[in-house]
Amino acid sequence: MLPVTWAAKNLFSAKRIIPALAIFVVFAAACLGYPSRSGYNTVQTDRSQAWDALNFTNPPRRSVSFRAVEQLIDRVGEQPGIVLSDIDPVYLNALLPNQLVAAPLDEMHNYMYSELWRYGKSEALAFAQKGLAAALPVYALFVPQKEMTSQLSRLPTISGYRWSTAENPSDAMILKLTADVAE
Repeated sequence: MLPVTWAAKNLFSAKRIIPALAIFVVFAAACLGYPSRSGYNTVQTDRSQAWDALNFTNPPRRSVSFRAVEQLIDRVGEQPGIVLSDIDPVYLNALLPNQLVAAPLDEMHNYMYSELWRYGKSEALAFAQKGLAAALPVYALFVPQKEMTSQLSRLPTISGYRWSTAENPSDAMILKLTADVAE
């Protein structure tokens, strides 16, 4: 701002009009985001971010996480329960109805380096056990669905219970902790 302030004060000075105009041109170009390397073609530098924003070529897509939450709500409905997921728990709790409470699967979450908030596998196990003791269903939500098989070991294991596949839509894998019935 200091050069722009100087240019504004000296804009009508005969000796300093050319440098003042040059500073205004550079300032205006910077405000419009020129030169920009944003977007997919990072080699081309003669682009403006303002122009890119006005001429958005790809339509914005809905978040896979958002669609997964919608599918979970459609599946679960109004019943209370616990949801363990890789989706950010703050984001997930904001989207879920008040009857559902979300928590991370284990220590691999966005807040793992926090000095104030510690949450790991043992806390997820205790949370699931307390939910089952209160007769609440416990769900696991994986996004995308293809990661479920590689991430299944992260789920808490409780003796007498197993994770079974719920009716699954295409975007997310929803598992439910059910009593293990010997056949």
